[in-house]
Amino acid sequence: MTISSKIETPVAGAKIQSGAPKSSLLPILAPVLLMSVAAFFVFFADLGKYPLFNPDEAYYAEPAREMLDTGEYITTLLNYVVRFTKPPLVIWAMAGSYQLFGPNEFAARFFGAACGAVLTIITFLFARKYVNQRAGVIAGSILLTSPLFIGVGRESIADMPLSLFVAGSLMSFYHSYAQKLARWRWIGYALIGLAIMTKGPVGLVLPVAILLAFHAVRRDLRQAIAYYKPLPGLLLTALIGLPWFVIEIYKTHGGYYNEFIVRENFKRFTSVVDHKGPWWYHIAAILGGLFPWSLFLPAACVTTATASGATAAVVGNDPIVSGENSADTVKPSGSARRWFNRLTHQVAGYKNLAPRESAVLFCGITAAVIVAFFSASVSKLFSYTVPAFPALAIVIANYLDRLIDRKNVRPVAIVSAVCAVVFGAGLAIAPHALKHLRDCPAALLHLVPTALTVLGAAMLIAMLAAITRHLKVAVATIAVTMLIGLLVVGSQALDIFSNDWEMPVKAYAQFAAGSNWPIIVFNQRKFSVMFYAHRKTLLLDTKEQLEQALQENPHAYIITHTRDEEVVSSLGCKIVAKHGKSLLASWSADRNNAR
Repeated sequence: MTISSKIETPVAGAKIQSGAPKSSLLPILAPVLLMSVAAFFVFFADLGKYPLFNPDEAYYAEPAREMLDTGEYITTLLNYVVRFTKPPLVIWAMAGSYQLFGPNEFAARFFGAACGAVLTIITFLFARKYVNQRAGVIAGSILLTSPLFIGVGRESIADMPLSLFVAGSLMSFYHSYAQKLARWRWIGYALIGLAIMTKGPVGLVLPVAILLAFHAVRRDLRQAIAYYKPLPGLLLTALIGLPWFVIEIYKTHGGYYNEFIVRENFKRFTSVVDHKGPWWYHIAAILGGLFPWSLFLPAACVTTATASGATAAVVGNDPIVSGENSADTVKPSGSARRWFNRLTHQVAGYKNLAPRESAVLFCGITAAVIVAFFSASVSKLFSYTVPAFPALAIVIANYLDRLIDRKNVRPVAIVSAVCAVVFGAGLAIAPHALKHLRDCPAALLHLVPTALTVLGAAMLIAMLAAITRHLKVAVATIAVTMLIGLLVVGSQALDIFSNDWEMPVKAYAQFAAGSNWPIIVFNQRKFSVMFYAHRKTLLLDTKEQLEQALQENPHAYIITHTRDEEVVSSLGCKIVAKHGKSLLASWSADRNNAR
């Protein structure tokens, strides 16, 4: 008997001997744990420190408080009047947080912050699965150091929950199709239902458009439709997303349909309801909101679009691609015909992409469809772009990972240098620009130059690290620089803004709530007054409205902007307190009659 014949093949269910080496889970779990800790720290650190920022946060925080106050869990209210603008999922979640933590700022922001942390973690896991662990760490770090992503995630608004449900559904569908794991497609449909309950039809339109675009490019649309089983899937989505809409339309006698479905969706998309912006609005939002990582996007997008790997076709004796990645090997032929052939077979190659290139292409298409969709809408807001950020982070992470593998220092060095120049230019311009900014707090004039100096110096360090071929150090320096900037400088900036803009409003509302006098908010969209006063307030816009309200009430408190001090004084109101951009005035008919 030979030695080889004595070696037995393990069979399923056989026990491994105790003396055999055991694989450790630590290398697998440690990066997940570290990313999770970082994500929850970034989103939850000092989350309840600041008062609600008006008007956006109060649009959600106050209806959730009124939901508990009135016991009305179907129709959402704002200032105890029916609010038609959004489905109730986020407001339900906030009301649940109030039950746990009380009606405060931390509870109002809890759900959005948790969604941001979870979205960061699943982006890391998706990138680690389909690219590699280093790319996963880079993708997660990009999200945790992107100003717009962090800012939206720490607000009590619906955009981060929508981003989680849309991105989560797309990752679930992709994972299901790539791995042929049927349960993940049902998770995808369930998440679409939650997205609909967060912001309406857009939660369905985006995933469907993205999947159709991706599989059309992959030229496997028919197979994909058969695999996804859209009829039972959409039935599951409808079971989650439709019942409340039907009940609400019935309760409001069709009013919700007209206000939300028609006005807030169709009219907002096709005509100017509010928030009008130019076509490049969301491109600018990505450039600034994803800065400095957005500077890598042009090259990363080109790489994603052309990277069909070694699976692309070969025509005759002309190799279309060779080597590991076509983005680095395809050379111009100098002939229009040959360029056309290359493009044709590049597209043909998308059908049989390697797993890494396929996943990154999917992310690129996801981001492109989201940006194109919201750019086509007439109404625009920066936060609408956030659902594209996880996909963009993976596209950039894939590109940076390739650069590190190939020790290609030039792109990282150039981006670091550009960042240093941007911060340097900001240092020269900011003091003059801020002086002309309306309602700019004076303390900001001292913070901004210091912050720009530190950030610019750190980017120079990153540039030097890249030049000396320490690309990992350079990328890490960029990430740490932005993280410190957001956590330290951003925190100080929020202190300044909240002290000037929102803290006085909170204090005045709580003071006025100590009496039974009516509270009037004049010429401001300060819906947080109701949140802090725990009761309905009068919202008035003109001097004539204010004068009439004072005639109808013997006593009242008025909260308004300092610029309206002369108006309220002329009507006989007494200035009680004034701080930052807000003032509190009192009205007493007895006092004025005595005069």
